[in-house]
Amino acid sequence: MKPFNAFKELTGFVSRRHFMAWGAGALASLYAYPILGGTVSKGSTTVILGGGFGGIATARTLRQLLPVDHKIILIDKSATFQIGATKTWVMLGQAEPGRVVRSLDALTPHGIEVRQSDVKRIDLAKKEIETEDGSLRPDYLVIALGADVEMAGVPGLADAGETFYTREGAIRLRRILGDFTGGRIVLLIPRTPFKCPPGPYEAAMMLRSYLHERKIDQRSSIDIYTVEKAPMSTAGPEIGKYIIERLKERAIGFHPQSDVQSVDGAGRAVVLADGSRIPYDLLIAIPPHVGPRAVRESGLVSASGWIPADPGSLEVANSPHPNQIFAIGDVASVPLPGRFNPEMPLVLPKAGVFAERQGITVAGRIASDILERDLADEFDGKGFCYIELGGGQALRGDGSFYNMPNPIMLPGPANDSQLTEKKAWVDSWMAKYL
Repeated sequence: MKPFNAFKELTGFVSRRHFMAWGAGALASLYAYPILGGTVSKGSTTVILGGGFGGIATARTLRQLLPVDHKIILIDKSATFQIGATKTWVMLGQAEPGRVVRSLDALTPHGIEVRQSDVKRIDLAKKEIETEDGSLRPDYLVIALGADVEMAGVPGLADAGETFYTREGAIRLRRILGDFTGGRIVLLIPRTPFKCPPGPYEAAMMLRSYLHERKIDQRSSIDIYTVEKAPMSTAGPEIGKYIIERLKERAIGFHPQSDVQSVDGAGRAVVLADGSRIPYDLLIAIPPHVGPRAVRESGLVSASGWIPADPGSLEVANSPHPNQIFAIGDVASVPLPGRFNPEMPLVLPKAGVFAERQGITVAGRIASDILERDLADEFDGKGFCYIELGGGQALRGDGSFYNMPNPIMLPGPANDSQLTEKKAWVDSWMAKYL
């Protein structure tokens, strides 16, 4: 059952129009009535660690489902949020940095307490969080800290490479590309997993259009060197083949299974494990992704480096407090039921649309536990992504990652209307949550 439908079932008469219009004050009045033979609120607290897709969606949905005396605290070391899909726009001068960023303080009028602080330690047994500003022991805990990016994960990369996977990196690349007069661009994917699996490929195709518009494409080249066997391999061979064909059409070199050893900044070359050297004039990298230090040092990660979570409930695996501790979004490792190779298990890709849906799921489960009512839904592994192809075109891929015997994602038509839809999706997401 979806959270809104569960809420409507509980009240028995609230329409979607009324629900969206009332806001937190009306919800508080509604919950003051004795429902199901008693007061529905327990005056408890949920702490959400992380203000990304998952954390924001959890907070906003939970606020809609529970009365105002249930305290919701969201903690993030950053004061702002930016949809990752807009970073390529910033890199290429298609969007101003300030126009695609929102303050997390926009959550405050919705009855959510926002604290800007760095998480230092998480004790699952005690359900205790230590931040740079003090400690908390909430009733419910949602870990949505995302993934950290570490250019230093490849020797020499931090000094020689650029990236659009951070806000600062995208702004810096904007300046660098503005001064670029031609040469060999190498786009490097040295480690997996990484956020937004189509991101590097759409960036390469958008770069090709950018170079063409600046009339320097004839004296420039773009090559992708990746540790992957194929683009978006978890989504299946069909979409991987589709992307490779689009790269070939745009004369973008694709070099799979390239095991990177280091980067020689002085010699301007990527050094592969077999000793071969890949020269470049501009190196753009997808930095190695790691679990945030707090979860690693608290012993919450498995051998994968991420927090194991149940595929349906998103509860932390082997949680000492059933129905009370969850991990969602990029920080979580969610196993998939199907696989392409019987000997190679798969995990859910790291993408914002999944984190949002997981946040909605977790909010429903917390509300279910508090209200002692079956409002709980399960995450279904379905999601979508828009992939820009450059030249004002994009396509949408819709995937079902819990599909058996293997995940599946099919590309839709590529046209300018899909790019318009992508931009509308970004705007509507920001308007809905922030």
